[in-house]
Amino acid sequence: YCCDAMRADLQGSCDQHSRRDCPDFLFDYDAAFDEYSLRPRGVGWSVTISYCPFCGTRFPESQRDAWFDRLEALGFDDPLFGDQPIPQAFKSAAWRTETET
Repeated sequence: YCCDAMRADLQGSCDQHSRRDCPDFLFDYDAAFDEYSLRPRGVGWSVTISYCPFCGTRFPESQRDAWFDRLEALGFDDPLFGDQPIPQAFKSAAWRTETET
């Protein structure tokens, strides 16, 4: 993590809600895409962010396009909504470090 504030938000837990539903946590990290996002309270959507709002560190470039490109190269027509089950490695950062999936 780039700073203690981001670590606290992303690693926090709540006794009353799931982490995703808790209004105390504003940020999400998607390991598959290597993306950080801001999830405003009370809404069902999020927006990808490029910089840490606490310390100003630039986050790594999103791997979303590479994720789709790699799955399409493996023969997946519609990786998010298609009928083909996505390999487990593509549900985490593992697909970026494994030589074969």
